[in-house]
Amino acid sequence: MYSFININEIMIDASCREKLRTLCDLYMQHRFDLLGSGFVKLDYNICVERLHGKRYKSRSMARYGMTAAKKLRSRYGEMLGYEPINWFVDYKSGFFFEPGSYNSVKKCRTVISDRAAVDIKCPWELGRLYHLVQMAVFAVADQEYRNDIIREFKNEMRDFMVMNPVGRTVQWSAVMDSSIRIVNLLVAYDILRQLDGSGCLDNDFESGFEAFIGESLRYVMERLERGRNGMNSNHYLSNLAGVIFAAAYLQSDEWTDACLVFGVQELINEVQKQFYEEGSHIEGSTSYHRLSGEFVVYATALVYGTLQSDRKKSYQSYMRRNIKGLRGLPSQKYDVETDRFFPQWYLDRIYNMAAFTETISIPDTVASFKRFRIFRQHSSRKHSSFVESFPSMENLSSIESLPSTESSSSTEYSLSTPSSPAALSNEATVWREFTSMSIYSPLLVIPTPRGAAKVMI
Repeated sequence: MYSFININEIMIDASCREKLRTLCDLYMQHRFDLLGSGFVKLDYNICVERLHGKRYKSRSMARYGMTAAKKLRSRYGEMLGYEPINWFVDYKSGFFFEPGSYNSVKKCRTVISDRAAVDIKCPWELGRLYHLVQMAVFAVADQEYRNDIIREFKNEMRDFMVMNPVGRTVQWSAVMDSSIRIVNLLVAYDILRQLDGSGCLDNDFESGFEAFIGESLRYVMERLERGRNGMNSNHYLSNLAGVIFAAAYLQSDEWTDACLVFGVQELINEVQKQFYEEGSHIEGSTSYHRLSGEFVVYATALVYGTLQSDRKKSYQSYMRRNIKGLRGLPSQKYDVETDRFFPQWYLDRIYNMAAFTETISIPDTVASFKRFRIFRQHSSRKHSSFVESFPSMENLSSIESLPSTESSSSTEYSLSTPSSPAALSNEATVWREFTSMSIYSPLLVIPTPRGAAKVMI
């Protein structure tokens, strides 16, 4: 597998280090704080509090816990006291998405309407595996904890892969979450593999891990979350981020090369369709703007990393027939012959995404809640840009003016890792604005063009 993160560029200050140590102590005990749950130990003996007067008890949950332990011992032997994680429980209501019964997307989604107080997003949030990236970054800073973290990563991955065969549990019933999981796993693995001095992440593990990423890529590609009438959403952007990461890290072949080019092709198209010229997102939500912007920024940064490797040739020579909708090289909007690669308007749009984020990040102006809509229009139009809607927005009256959409039109972008603070220029704005108040990603690791990593807490 390829590597795109330079761990020598990961810098963590003392305050962040202490926070990560506290989190890692909890994660090693399989205690997670997800969607406001507080730190809860997610094992097969979990006893939850009532949610909206409902508390579910499963007769089969404890049995599945014993099955998980037995499967892991049978396949891998003793795992130094590792206790299997309960990947299937709604840790608020207690509902257990039994793998034997809820083994399809249809069955998993049906339960949402049939059972009161059940929140399927609880297991989904755990399955995104955000915590593994946090643990990996802490392993860079703490040599004493490093081997324990690497071993925990290996055990959790074995646990997840054994108990969640591709497409057959609740963890595969949301393609968006599967896509995000791909990104987090690859970032964590890239970091930990470089730190592994004891050979814990051996060839056997890498073979299984690589096969899992490959199966995940195919699963996402076969279930891309396209919208109706060509109007896609943040879900499709997440799919593209997962496709680009998986295809970039996997070994080059006809299939992965075609997936990588398809991901880039569609990313360019979606940035043009989903973001207005001034940078705002078509869904009109502050949270979805940030989330969608992050997907674009991460995927774009990784693409620049691939251009510094032998994967660059994938953009010049690939098999169109492998993927429906993949265009030939003359029809692609990228340019391999230039350092910029992406169209200038694409880079301008990313810059404006960050500028827009800075504009709306004013105290007491816009709440950052998932379903809060920043557009309060008197107009009946379904879609209009932020600039067009600005005069009619009652809740944004304190903003006197908006940044010009032409502010970055003549900007020259530096596509290499900056050598000095002054050289950061617009690149720093993009990184800062998409990481300073993220709501979805607890920790953001951004591969920069030369493979270095900027880490923001």
